[in-house]
Amino acid sequence: MATIELTHVSLEFHVGAERHDTLKSAVSQGFRRRRTVARVVTALNDVTLSIRSGERVGLIGHNGAGKSSLLRVMAGIYPPQRGGVATDGH
Repeated sequence: MATIELTHVSLEFHVGAERHDTLKSAVSQGFRRRRTVARVVTALNDVTLSIRSGERVGLIGHNGAGKSSLLRVMAGIYPPQRGGVATDGH
């Protein structure tokens, strides 16, 4: 019987504070990287769920709520920073 179980899963991304929007701005800065403070964006925070074979699940939320990140963690594409993911079956 196929199952997906997430226990206390948390996922964070470190996002840089400065980017070049155009080639002109990059050239004028000389492709220099200034030290910037990276922001930490929490995509998932302490998520626990279990999905058994035959169950159907719908993900609903605003843009940036973490729906795609949750699917990527369940698929094994993103490893969680905390917690565990157990999948049995495919």
